[in-house]
Amino acid sequence: MKRGTIVLGIFILVVIGLIAASQIVQNQPPITITVAVSPLLESWMRPTVSEFNAQNRITASGRRVSVTVQLTEDLDVWSGNNFWTSTNHPDAWIPAASFSIGYARNMPFIEVKPSVAKTPLIWGGYAERINVITDGSANPLNWDAVFTAAASDQNWQTLGGQSNWGFLKIAFPRADDNIVGLAALLTAAADFSDQARLTGVQLSNSAYRDAFSQVLGAIPSFNSIGGNAAGFVARGVSSADFGLAAESQWLQSVQGMARMGTPRFEYPDPTVMFEFPLARWDDSSTTEDQRQAVNLFADWLTGNAQQIQLPQAGLRPVERLITDEDRVFADAQTYGIVLVPDLANVVSAPTLNDLRGLLSWFQSVAR
Repeated sequence: MKRGTIVLGIFILVVIGLIAASQIVQNQPPITITVAVSPLLESWMRPTVSEFNAQNRITASGRRVSVTVQLTEDLDVWSGNNFWTSTNHPDAWIPAASFSIGYARNMPFIEVKPSVAKTPLIWGGYAERINVITDGSANPLNWDAVFTAAASDQNWQTLGGQSNWGFLKIAFPRADDNIVGLAALLTAAADFSDQARLTGVQLSNSAYRDAFSQVLGAIPSFNSIGGNAAGFVARGVSSADFGLAAESQWLQSVQGMARMGTPRFEYPDPTVMFEFPLARWDDSSTTEDQRQAVNLFADWLTGNAQQIQLPQAGLRPVERLITDEDRVFADAQTYGIVLVPDLANVVSAPTLNDLRGLLSWFQSVAR
């Protein structure tokens, strides 16, 4: 009897202790971290962040972690605009391109995850138009074909198309304020020079710049295209015949394109792979709670539960390969989407100084 009373008393004390500890944790002020994220991740990131915040993850000190998202273009950070300072900055950054972290060389970012998702730059457009400049399906849509078409009078009838098609219309974002547009500029230089490792030599080549200048003459309007060339192309051939965008953007637009015509997609060689690394701002003012909060969120993003949701947004998981069960990809195979494409030949970004020289030239010739 006495022993049972003692055991019951201990049990009650333990329960009271657990309740008290729970109350202490709940009364701790939460730590809110801001994560700057590439707009290319938005459709996956928004629900993922909501799920993370609902989990009430806590740091070792017992503080609940909450995440807010700040959509940020890569180029806004490292283009020289002094976008973030020591007193005004996010706690973490997920740019689209790995090289963006290296370009932000005056900012104390430490890579936590080399990748949380992937998507390559690819060509997309309407097969009827693309087939004219690629001899049907005999040749790929690549920069050689585009340079050749742009070097003509850019009239579809001259190129071999129908007279009522009007003039050639190519879509991609501006290279000086959008990472996808910059990737288009870099793949063009790599294709022209047949050199994936870019330096100032390839980027300053006058023949390449002349060829790209002619392509710019086929851009309808950068203001109209905005940051999503796939969405612009999906409006129909009255807007654009084809263009360059992230694979994820094409997959989110493919149903709209299919209502306008037959889509066709091609993987550039070399291409740019957007790998979305996660980096933590870490300087003398960074607290241990902030470090732990970022690490908790990074682990959440790369966990299986979140990774399996990536294909629904047209994004590729970090490790798992795409299969026929990923319907967003599988259903677009008939248009040229490849479940496991050969993407070994990837553009190696130039130094920041060489890139700034290229962008300065681009600004001087782009409308």
